[in-house]
Amino acid sequence: MAAASAAPAAAMAVAAEGGGNGTTSFGILYCAEIARKVSQAIRLAPNASLIAIGSRSLDKSHRFLSENSLDPAAVAAYDSYEAILKDPRIDVVYMPLPTSLHVPWAVAATGNGKHLLLEKPAALCASGLDKILEACNATWVQFMDSTMWMHHPCTAEMKQLLADPVRFGQLRVVQSIFTFYADSYFLENDIRVKLDLDALGALGDMLASDKRWPNVTRKTQLVLDAVKASIKNGFQPVDIIS
Repeated sequence: MAAASAAPAAAMAVAAEGGGNGTTSFGILYCAEIARKVSQAIRLAPNASLIAIGSRSLDKSHRFLSENSLDPAAVAAYDSYEAILKDPRIDVVYMPLPTSLHVPWAVAATGNGKHLLLEKPAALCASGLDKILEACNATWVQFMDSTMWMHHPCTAEMKQLLADPVRFGQLRVVQSIFTFYADSYFLENDIRVKLDLDALGALGDMLASDKRWPNVTRKTQLVLDAVKASIKNGFQPVDIIS
């Protein structure tokens, strides 16, 4: 998984065109679970290096370094998000914050001249993403969402294979299923079940893998609304009214 996750990191490193040695320096803002994989991916990317990890707790930052075999002599541990944004060595900030915090911290990152690798979904709504993109344009920094599927070379190869009429004929329909198991711990603690942190829930995370997001269908929007209503009502069943 780490090798696959390296695709956005490597692509962003090329786009950001970091320091004079050809290596782009990353800082990670927030010790999310997905940041464990991305930190390894940054280390695997030949044109990227990890400079620092930032959390609101210094103990949590140190624990992240230890649990992910990161050398504290090479990767700094900070006790605030601001410290990541102020570090002049960092070219790109990878931001796996809860979605509700993306807009203010992404805009703050651009204000400090940092290129932005933002975890999916990029924002709670299109207007929020517009604010982020406007800030990037105003400060001349690069923006990339961390949707691995879109950026991975396997996706391009798959598209090329499926477009081969000799092998597959004329492709008319593709059906796919994406699921994961949500145990009791997930349903009680994960940010995707907390409206104040990630109001789009698990569907926001999963649907962000579709490059057409946020242009979801009416049926999908109804499901999203129902999921949010169910979370708000303590996971009680709700009716979907079209």
